Amino acid sequence: MNCAAKFDELLATGPISTEQALAFFDELEPVNIAFMLGSWRGKGFPTHHRMDGLMENFNWYGKLFESSEEVHPLVFKRRNGELVRLNPIWFPMQYAGRSRLSMSALGRLMFDLGTRFFKTGKS
Repeated sequence: MNCAAKFDELLATGPISTEQALAFFDELEPVNIAFMLGSWRGKGFPTHHRMDGLMENFNWYGKLFESSEEVHPLVFKRRNGELVRLNPIWFPMQYAGRSRLSMSALGRLMFDLGTRFFKTGKS
């Protein structure tokens, strides 16, 4: 089954757990930059998250990949059909429950050092 068919199948079952959604995401094959370029129409993926449906209520359109260095992850559609790109710096986002800092090399280094020096556990 291809990923689009599996996605549609998961959507048809109704809201799924965050763990199921992340497992589906982790199963996806990597793609190259040329494949990503262009405008991508988004679709909600209900997971019982407190913000389920919020983006759709604000006319979320999807994402726009102009180049490997210029990406617009928050694109919305106005009533007149015009696409509007919002600057994501104003909207704190996480990937798989991790902040941007924790995904960066510096963030991982700080985490690794911190866990070595500040271990916690049961007494």
